Amino acid sequence: MIEQVRDVQCTERPVRFQAAGNDLLGIFTEPHERPRGVGAILTTGGAYISSPNRNRLSVRLARRLAEDGYHVLRFDYHGVGESAGTISGYPLDRPAVDDLTAAVRWCEAAGLHRLVLIGSCFGARTILATADRVSGLAGAALASTPLRDFEMGDRLPTRYAREMSLGQLVRKAFRPQVWRNMLAPSSRESHLRSRHVYVRTAAFKLKMVVDRLRGAKDGADSDGFSDLFLTQFRRLEGRHIPVLMMYGTDEDFYRDFRRAQEGVLRDALPAGQTQVEIQTVDGVIHGFTTLKVQDAMVESTVAWARRLPRSHD
Repeated sequence: MIEQVRDVQCTERPVRFQAAGNDLLGIFTEPHERPRGVGAILTTGGAYISSPNRNRLSVRLARRLAEDGYHVLRFDYHGVGESAGTISGYPLDRPAVDDLTAAVRWCEAAGLHRLVLIGSCFGARTILATADRVSGLAGAALASTPLRDFEMGDRLPTRYAREMSLGQLVRKAFRPQVWRNMLAPSSRESHLRSRHVYVRTAAFKLKMVVDRLRGAKDGADSDGFSDLFLTQFRRLEGRHIPVLMMYGTDEDFYRDFRRAQEGVLRDALPAGQTQVEIQTVDGVIHGFTTLKVQDAMVESTVAWARRLPRSHD
């Protein structure tokens, strides 16, 4: 059972709301002093229970934002943690729009009509897909946002399939290390991981070849970036709402974003624009695998949110 929590700076209580027939659990963090009159909703990537996130990252972020006057809602996606329903994966072209929309409506019913949305990876793509439904959107902070469409576990296979020629893939498949991982792995996990990467890469490459022969489009532009991402990002940027884009300097998502800045997103991110703030953190944000990266993400997000205007409605 989840109980109400109080500390010096905030009060937390569990809440429940409906999303597409599923009962979702949320944790609502309320500030004690100088409320902004602005709500913040946190959305996460896959693989972790959403409301706490890895190493209670969402808990720490929610409480830091509450110290600065935000009312913060963090919630479990349907089929995750304490929320009802089932979930079969985290496909980036089918994010949890119903879940986030329901969270937005709950905040509006609680009197919070200006909202800041904060998310990473799958959660960031969910924000982009839902932003048009949020009339009172006051800002969006997007960490480690993928520009390509794939399901959890297929990031490397889709990348290899797009970036390597058929000949390069064949040569890679016959490297001694590949056979060592397949036939004499150091652990069962490494064997399964290697098998998944090579089998899925081959499947994606075959599908790309077949689609190309049929003249079919694969849902992405010539650089391999998601048409959904590009359309949704341009639409959000066009609303002139403050946006924070945060990446780790060593992650492939950031390399994709840099390519897009110089190419397909050049019109949406012109030199001298101020609404979209781009920040980097040393290392890799995706997965929040180190405490140093987690702390840096929290500090950067809180500092950005602190600069947003208060509401006195």
